[in-house]
Amino acid sequence: MCVIEEQFPEERLELLFRADRILAGDFSEFCPLATEPQLPFPRWHHDLTTGAEWPVSWARKIDYSSPQRPGEIRHLWDLHRQLFLPALAQAWRLSRDRRYLDRLAALYLDWWRCNPLGRGIGWIGPQIQEHALRNVQWITCFYLLLDDPDVPETLLADLLQGIQLQTAVLDWYYKPDKPVSHNHLVSESLGLWMAGLLFPTLPQAGRWRQRGGEGLRAALDLQFGADGLHKEWASNYHCFVLESALLARCLCAHHGDPLLDGLDERLALAARFAARATQPDGRIPYIGDADDALVYLWSAHPHQQRRRYAATLALLLDNPELAAEAGELPAESVWLVGPDAPERWHALLRRAGPLDPVSVHAGLNTLIAQDDRHGDWLLVHGGPSRIEPKVGSSHLHADWGSVLVWLAGREVWTDPGTWLYNGSDESRHLLRATRSHTTASLEGRDQCDLGLGRFRVDDLPLSEPLTWQTDPLQVRIHTRGRAGAHTRQLARIGRTLVLWDELTGAGEWAETSFITPVTGEREAWSLLRATRAGFTPVQTGSAAWAGGRSRRYGVLEPARRLESRAGREPGQESIRFLHLLLPDGEALPELVVDAAGGLALAWPSGLLSEPGWSAQWKKRSITNQTDTLHWEANPAGVSGDFPCAAQEKAQS
Repeated sequence: MCVIEEQFPEERLELLFRADRILAGDFSEFCPLATEPQLPFPRWHHDLTTGAEWPVSWARKIDYSSPQRPGEIRHLWDLHRQLFLPALAQAWRLSRDRRYLDRLAALYLDWWRCNPLGRGIGWIGPQIQEHALRNVQWITCFYLLLDDPDVPETLLADLLQGIQLQTAVLDWYYKPDKPVSHNHLVSESLGLWMAGLLFPTLPQAGRWRQRGGEGLRAALDLQFGADGLHKEWASNYHCFVLESALLARCLCAHHGDPLLDGLDERLALAARFAARATQPDGRIPYIGDADDALVYLWSAHPHQQRRRYAATLALLLDNPELAAEAGELPAESVWLVGPDAPERWHALLRRAGPLDPVSVHAGLNTLIAQDDRHGDWLLVHGGPSRIEPKVGSSHLHADWGSVLVWLAGREVWTDPGTWLYNGSDESRHLLRATRSHTTASLEGRDQCDLGLGRFRVDDLPLSEPLTWQTDPLQVRIHTRGRAGAHTRQLARIGRTLVLWDELTGAGEWAETSFITPVTGEREAWSLLRATRAGFTPVQTGSAAWAGGRSRRYGVLEPARRLESRAGREPGQESIRFLHLLLPDGEALPELVVDAAGGLALAWPSGLLSEPGWSAQWKKRSITNQTDTLHWEANPAGVSGDFPCAAQEKAQS
């Protein structure tokens, strides 16, 4: 792959470093709890959460969800997916270092030695997503090594035999008419269809291609909405399904297969959302459950390159707008599209226009704004517009109205992600709860019914489509549900964020939660100021709080929960909050209070008032008769003092 060596020398080194870690027995990139080297081979059945061994018995008799199970099987499933095998094949192609090829062969054969056909957790059914993803890795290795005169024919024969056996098991368990069509069906269909497409001379290839193809197309049609968003409403599952679809789209383009005809617009919108939702550190935020699994591993840092989907699709679809969304060409696109990718990429960029800094994604009722000049990034999440019954809502969190923020390239408000699916129900409930997200609630009640079941989400709130305007940026979200009504409005004046909440319903107090990562530089809460109600930072000691980084299946990083709480004022139907978030060096606006206690904030450039505010400002009478925050620009050259009563009230 001379194009990788010439165009991406740093990426090449990173890929080789990753392969070197595999040689040393370091599988932590693929199984996060595997922090100790495992040589000569991984302990395929050793549970890293308990130290127990999973049985190498008939797979259908292994109950991986029983309370008496040896441990958390998902850690080992990460290992059994074998994404490290193509990483070694890449390293062999890039370096011709025989150690990588020999290690690939040894790991593959050792897996078969320790996991005879039908025995052990690697063969558990009907949980066949693991079979399918492993099939993708073996097929990838086969084609990376095919036609290489230095690769032993016996290795290719062993790979082909493994693919044939595994696909037969996959086909036996495969049921495309599942009552719930979620991400599992996409990856299972992909693994079956790929084998049928790429190995047409195998005895059952026609059946695999037809069954897998029909299931894949039907699942993608159902699970990707018209706006390109995956209907499980979780950002990581969106990326996981998009990866499956993207790999299939590349194969369709190469083989002239019409399977995905008519899906290009939805895939382009899906890639656009992934690019826009990418934070300044390159990671996707943890909206909903955070199973940040991968279908393939072409890039050196896949979790930090979520714009890569847009780059590959831009080349496949000859789409300059998607190229602009991606920003730069990742090496992954060369592996997937071909060695002429860099030349085609530069031609696309020459045709690309400027990007709108604000994007709205209707299905998830979400607005994303980015300011690349300052390293600022903002996501306002209003909650899904509707739930598709056949896809379900099991990965949702009670996070309607949550806000995620980066300032100056630094994460300020984050999402906590998820706890173990098969771990403590109480811990999983905590991280899905409303108070675990940067949003507001009445008396700490959840916006929807989470119960204590791992995947139970009922009684969802109704969310109106968010409204917004620019110059200055203003966003409004309104939800109604079991916990009352919540109106959240956000304005960006300069680089200061104004967050205004109004909650109505049963209850005498309300709280606004802020989830912040621990930066080590200073307390994140020092950025937050409250101008209505007292602001008290609260630090929890629970290990369940986490935020900001990959935490697949319980590998946590610390975060803090900060809280603002206020009681209902006499005679008031609603409880209101007003918070400011200021970057370093930004001056506080002046607080202007009207005769009724309504609030407004004044900058040299203008005044932002809450609904119902009425007073004089700059020698003008201003009344906000709308239900939104109102911005009144300050005419050039106009000066004047605030009314004395308002000044006194503001000072008090």
